[in-house]
Amino acid sequence: MDIFKKWATYKVIDFVTLHNLSFLDSSQSTKGTFEQSLKRIEKIYDKPLQELDAIYLRDEHAFLKMLKDSKYSDNTILTTYTQILKVLKMIDAPLNIYSKYVKLLKEKTAERDEVQQLKIEIQKDSLIHYKTLQRELDINEDEYVDYDGDEEGDKFNDLRNFLLIKLFITQIPVRVGNYTKLKITKKSSDYANKDFNWLYMKGDLMMWVFNKYRTSKDIGTKELIITDEGLKRVLLHYITNYIGSNIDKDYLFPKDIYSTKRIPMIAKDINSAILLSSYKIFGQALTIEQLRASYLSFIAEIDPDFNSKMEIASIMGYSNTHKIQQYN
Repeated sequence: MDIFKKWATYKVIDFVTLHNLSFLDSSQSTKGTFEQSLKRIEKIYDKPLQELDAIYLRDEHAFLKMLKDSKYSDNTILTTYTQILKVLKMIDAPLNIYSKYVKLLKEKTAERDEVQQLKIEIQKDSLIHYKTLQRELDINEDEYVDYDGDEEGDKFNDLRNFLLIKLFITQIPVRVGNYTKLKITKKSSDYANKDFNWLYMKGDLMMWVFNKYRTSKDIGTKELIITDEGLKRVLLHYITNYIGSNIDKDYLFPKDIYSTKRIPMIAKDINSAILLSSYKIFGQALTIEQLRASYLSFIAEIDPDFNSKMEIASIMGYSNTHKIQQYN
C-alpha cells in the first residue's frame, strides 16, 4: 500500500493550509518559512509539488542529494530539509520513516556545526584586534574625506566603501541586509514607512531606523543612535557631496552615481566593497563576518554583563548568544 498516495497530489497551498491548522500558534515568520521551503522544492525539482509523487517524502538520502546539488547554502538546505519533518509529522507518517529523516538531519547538522567551528577557530587566529581596526580607520580618514565636489567615479566608490567599512567598525556591526534599500530622511513621519530602513537626521541627531531585518517580525523596529563623531562626520560629508538635493529620494548606498534612477547596493555588493576597502586600509581582505568576529572577541575581553550581551546580539541580528560564546 502506498502510504503517500493521498498526499502526492497536494499543492503548496494545500500543505500551507494544513500547516496553519496544525500549528495555530506559529508566527507569520514561521509560516512564511514553511511555504518558501515548499516553493524551493518545486524550484529544485523544476516541477509543481503535486507532480512530484511525494518523492521528497519517500527517500531521505535522495531528497538531501537534490538539495545539496542545488545552488542553495548549507543553512538554507538544512532549513528546507527540516520543513519536511513538519510535513511528515502533519500527515502522521510511520515512525520508522520519520526517524530516518531525523537521523540524517542530525548527522548533517553536526557536520555543518563542526565545519563552522573550524572556520571560527581559523578566523580567530587571523583576526585583527578591534581596537587596531578602529585606530587604522582614524589614521586613514583624511585620505577619503577630501572630496571637492568636482570629481566622481573612483572617488565616489572609495568614499562609499570607506563609509561602509566604518559602519562595521565604529558601532555595533548589524547584518548587511540592514543597509540595503536604506533611505535618508529629515522627517520622522517618513521612517514610519516600514518598506525601508532609514537614516534619520535632525540637527546633530543621526539615527538608524531598522524596520526590515532578520527578526523584525518578532522584535519590531529598532532605533540605533549614531554616537561616533567620526562616523557622523564621514556620513555628513558623503551625503553633502553625493546625495545633495536628492536626500529625500535617493538610497544611502547606490551602486553608482551616474544613473538617473539610482539602484541600491545589494548584500553581495556591500560584501565586495568591504573586501576591497579592508584590503586597501589594512593590507588584508576582511569579510564582514571577520569584522563581526573581531568585535565579538573584543566584547568578550571587556566582559559585559549578560543583559548587555543579549542586547548586543539582538541588535546584531542573532536569535541567540551561541555565536558570542563561540568567540569567547
